Amino acid sequence: MEVNDFNAWFLSCNLGHKLNIMRDALVEKRPGIFMSLLDIVLEAPISKGGIPTETLQKAFGADLTNPNKFTNGQRFKIGETFAADIEA
Repeated sequence: MEVNDFNAWFLSCNLGHKLNIMRDALVEKRPGIFMSLLDIVLEAPISKGGIPTETLQKAFGADLTNPNKFTNGQRFKIGETFAADIEA
């Protein structure tokens, strides 16, 4: 898969899925992958699948590095669109 194909796929995912992929990168101690994914969602317009900084900060904390900041170790709901929703 080429970079542009991956970016398009990633941006087309719903918010919960994107956040879980990013969270997994942090949990697996792969900050480079997290930062690459962060760049993708911050550079894209929100209308094209980008994520606002405020939403990312709610999900991962002000420094965007704590995978359990809001979720307390739980995953984000895949079908939801608000970052605060987590799986039960």
